[in-house]
Amino acid sequence: MEKNQKLLVINDEPAMLSQIARWLCSDGYHVDTALTGTEAEQMVVRQKYDLVIIDYHLKKEPQGEKSASDFIPGLQKINHAPILVTSATLQELDACFLGADETLIMDLSFWPKLSVLVEKMLSANSQVID
Repeated sequence: MEKNQKLLVINDEPAMLSQIARWLCSDGYHVDTALTGTEAEQMVVRQKYDLVIIDYHLKKEPQGEKSASDFIPGLQKINHAPILVTSATLQELDACFLGADETLIMDLSFWPKLSVLVEKMLSANSQVID
């Protein structure tokens, strides 16, 4: 079933970025992708997203200026969408500390949890907007 929500996924590992995008597309979402935080910032200026998913371990930009946590406040300020931070290695992430709305550990149950959490966040955000 196709949904009207547009998601932005940011991950500097092309294979993981592609897998997440394909998974969310199969759930019916419209998905754009970015390999860097700078690319994502440029995209949110041009396009309104309903949810942003960013990898906590997004490597620093090639210039070495910013890391993933540096981009979260800017993305929220520009786009006003909820932000989901993913991580493959940290067992507990503090979403509030990061400035994100939710966090999700990329463990064996990541894929079904991703679907449920995205739906929950989009539903909560649409109720706030209405």
